[in-house]
Amino acid sequence: MGKWAATGICVLLLIAWVLSGWWSIEWTRGTQADWIGIGCDRGRLGTGHFVSTAFGAPGPLPRMDGIEVHPTSGFDWYFGFRLGQTVVDPTFTLTTSNVPIWALALPVVGLAVWLWRIDRRIAGACQSCGYDLAGLAPNAVCPECGKGAPV
Repeated sequence: MGKWAATGICVLLLIAWVLSGWWSIEWTRGTQADWIGIGCDRGRLGTGHFVSTAFGAPGPLPRMDGIEVHPTSGFDWYFGFRLGQTVVDPTFTLTTSNVPIWALALPVVGLAVWLWRIDRRIAGACQSCGYDLAGLAPNAVCPECGKGAPV
């Protein structure tokens, strides 16, 4: 079961990586002056927090809640982190963190490969080299490598 789950996650990460090279999807919540967002674009998963002091008008500000999908192009291969970086002018600050999807996929791919390899061991085979010990006495030493007993 675990090998199929890891393989499924690998496939989903691959699909997300490929699609994020052409389309960006972002979820945002907040107002024009203070919002947070989570998204996937350009081969990365990211979060962001935007704060602005430029909106000093009285009354409530329009909400920015929802999901946005828009075209993008290319891939970014690096990690990114900005803490309170000023953008546009001193009234706008942005904090973001981005993780490339490949960095998430590497350990999952490694786990999937390992799970598939350990599942390939056959009952009655040498634990060390995989040689078929059928026809040998129980608990016999492997004639191929000299180690192991049947699984």
